[in-house]
Amino acid sequence: MVTYCAVGGVVQILRRRECLVLMAGAFFVPLLVLGFGRVGLGSEAFSRYRAWRLCGVVRIVAGVACFQILVLQLCLILVWNDCALLVLLSLFAVVVVVVFGVAVGRLLLAFGFLMGREDLFHGFVGAWVLRIVAYSPLVQAVVVFLTVAIFFSGGAKDFSVYGFPLGMVCDLIFVGFVLWGFRLFGWGAFASFGGCGWVSLVVVRVFAGSCIFLM
Repeated sequence: MVTYCAVGGVVQILRRRECLVLMAGAFFVPLLVLGFGRVGLGSEAFSRYRAWRLCGVVRIVAGVACFQILVLQLCLILVWNDCALLVLLSLFAVVVVVVFGVAVGRLLLAFGFLMGREDLFHGFVGAWVLRIVAYSPLVQAVVVFLTVAIFFSGGAKDFSVYGFPLGMVCDLIFVGFVLWGFRLFGWGAFASFGGCGWVSLVVVRVFAGSCIFLM
């Protein structure tokens, strides 16, 4: 039932011509950022431990999870004609964000030890930055709940007016933490530890907000 509603939401989005750009962005933006992140695989840490195969697997899993989250967020944001469908999509989005996000975050943290980057875990700042990256999907789930609550309390207009700024502020705060924490370790580490997902979410959310305000 949940899968049927999710597919139905995607079909309704595809019927809107102005939303095709969003779907294209949801598909190509993560791939683009992941492609740029692959440049960082030439760093000494990766070549030294010959872990490019494992990193490729991790990057594929993270990319699939990121794509699913983006599509579900677009369904949640743009399909608000049916309240029951919105509730199911929001619950499905939260489950996907928490399960896939936390699993990928833990896998990336373990991969940090395999790379020999234990220095990331030394110090107060490094430890907190890694915690933020690992548990950021939980924060995204809270944002989903807040946007749904705003929608039901004030209608579609208030949802579009207050929901997007709230989500973008949360995303930008955490992207700032990630950029600040990993600037010393190179873009390869930044892309490998989940920064690509947050950049993609911010970009697609800005596109979605712009289209909805123009509708």
